[in-house]
Amino acid sequence: MVLAEKSEVSVEVEDLSLGYEDLDSVSWVVRNVSLKLMKGSSLCVVGESGSGKSTLGNAIAGILPPYVRVSGRLVVEGVEVIRDSRVVGADRIRGRVVTKIPQNPATSLNPYVRIDRAFQDVLREVRGIRDRIALKEETLKLISAVGLSEDVLSMYPHELSGGMCQRVTIALALAPKPSIVVADEPTSNLDAYLRGYIVHLIKDLSRKLKMSLIVITHDISIAEVICEDMVVMYLGELVERGRVRDVLREPLHPYTTELIASAGLQRVGQKWRKYVSGCVYYTRCPYTSDKCLERPPLFKLGSEREVRCWKRL
Repeated sequence: MVLAEKSEVSVEVEDLSLGYEDLDSVSWVVRNVSLKLMKGSSLCVVGESGSGKSTLGNAIAGILPPYVRVSGRLVVEGVEVIRDSRVVGADRIRGRVVTKIPQNPATSLNPYVRIDRAFQDVLREVRGIRDRIALKEETLKLISAVGLSEDVLSMYPHELSGGMCQRVTIALALAPKPSIVVADEPTSNLDAYLRGYIVHLIKDLSRKLKMSLIVITHDISIAEVICEDMVVMYLGELVERGRVRDVLREPLHPYTTELIASAGLQRVGQKWRKYVSGCVYYTRCPYTSDKCLERPPLFKLGSEREVRCWKRL
């Protein structure tokens, strides 16, 4: 990984683990993840359900429940969010420095509030805009940026189609003028045409507004369109990292190869197991050996590729 000046780093994750209390134990859903995101760049976090990608995205967005257990370090736009075993700065970035495009846009909007009121609340609270004319002008700019007409503002969420709901939540995420946007499965509830439209819309807006972008997805095909870099996660671990073009052309980890071969793969019956030493992909990998009973480190192959697999030695 190419080293960069601190001022160029938007997100820095160092040996980060995230878990949830479960009776008398802790289920660690993200384990020892390290990565960097440069200012203005885009990163796709890819993996199947249960891989820990959404929990990682929530941490970066400052959205963590009170019962979360943490270790390691997370710094977002110079703000230390997680230090060792404590969450120390999530409230300083949440909804201001970092915003999130939710996975289920229809359920994330208040059903009792019209769309114009939703925008006004954000603009008043976060950006301090009080003047009614200024509120209307800024709301229209945001709605126009995502290809919606003024008519949408007088509607309630249940009156919107799925694609319209998604575009409204994208516009709401842009309203605070964030430095980073986290998009969690932004196309999971849309048909093929709308998936393509929304992917290109998010990509174009992030570039135009010079924001850093993190896309959480199980669909590896999205990465090729929207992101410059990608990491692949499996059972809470980062198993591969690199430039999107390099990973898709020459995947290094067997799991990445499986994802590419079966875009949108869903593993029925795959359950979390108690973490034991060894490779997390051992039970599914066709290339296992006795060496795989030892946990592989994250090997650096050149300046831009990393993989957690003994086979690549």
